[in-house]
Amino acid sequence: LAEFNRRKKLIKDTCEKYGAYTTREKLLAKMKLKPGPELFTGVETDDQLWSILKKTSHHQFFVQKEHGLMWCKVPKAASTSWLHAYLRMAHVPEYEIPEDNGMGLHAFLREKYPLLSKNLNKQFMPVSLKFLVVR
Repeated sequence: LAEFNRRKKLIKDTCEKYGAYTTREKLLAKMKLKPGPELFTGVETDDQLWSILKKTSHHQFFVQKEHGLMWCKVPKAASTSWLHAYLRMAHVPEYEIPEDNGMGLHAFLREKYPLLSKNLNKQFMPVSLKFLVVR
């Protein structure tokens, strides 16, 4: 448990250091940075990119309410293994799980864990253990 808490603190500290769970303004102030110069017409500004990035990330979250988990699925990083674990947590019998390890299996997971609205994601975010797997 001590090792888990140490890792959890390291993740939280690192995320805060690099601006996760904050606003662009707070991050720039903390890092003592100024917004970049204006770009040519048709080229996205920092503000536009920040806005896009903040809006597009929740579609990979799979919320397991019963166990208080939020998994941010990263393709090709043990996603099929976690997919099977999530299906077991959803009490899906083994015989109902398609053998296809292509996109059909991942679509089946989304059927069992529908995409939540932004507001529901915000409700579960503070009370869930959030994780992702990278390689």
